[in-house]
Amino acid sequence: MYLEESTTSQSAESVKPPVSLAVVAMASALVAVALVPLSRGLSSSALLSVTIAGYLIGAVVTVVFASLYRTGRNKARTEREFRPQGWADKVVTVALVLGILAGLVHAFLLATEIAKW
Repeated sequence: MYLEESTTSQSAESVKPPVSLAVVAMASALVAVALVPLSRGLSSSALLSVTIAGYLIGAVVTVVFASLYRTGRNKARTEREFRPQGWADKVVTVALVLGILAGLVHAFLLATEIAKW
């Protein structure tokens, strides 16, 4: 009897998407955006390092964490007790836009620096 009650109370808990991955995606996008003004006035070798890091963080890391979030969300949706977190979906969308735009800016800065050689 006690075993049945504990299993029903566990199944009554809501299933939520992995919100921590959405937060990490946004954090990586913000880091990539923060590296854009940092790259102004740097020497050539330092500029290469900052732009490569900014590109990788913005265009690659952000997309990876956003994809992991969406995979986890889709797995959680299969559960009957799934409770969507609408704000997390919006955070991931904004993170993707910011990360990809920052990655494009870093790629442009990298390309123009390489063209000077």
